Amino acid sequence: MAAYNTITVTRLAPCTHCADEGPIRLQFAYGDTWQHNYALGDSIRWGGNDYGQRNEHAEILAYPERCLVCAFDTPGEYVLTVDQDRLTAYRLARSEDVVRLEAEEG
Repeated sequence: MAAYNTITVTRLAPCTHCADEGPIRLQFAYGDTWQHNYALGDSIRWGGNDYGQRNEHAEILAYPERCLVCAFDTPGEYVLTVDQDRLTAYRLARSEDVVRLEAEEG
């Protein structure tokens, strides 16, 4: 992923290396992809290096960064939900989510 944004959320599964259950940062490409940092409930910025469509319901693949405590690679992916340009939810991705959302990215 070249340009991306991040969102900081609470882990849905503990770190597999150190068992930390605190926040995790997820990288995703949607909106103005220029290393903007978001939290759940924030509105997506537009008007620069835009990826995706404004004012839609979208599910987006998000990729976890290294653990903030032990720097261990965090396995798996997440799915972010965007409703009308607002980050509204996230969950662990299932294998079928990854296949579907990667196909939609094109």
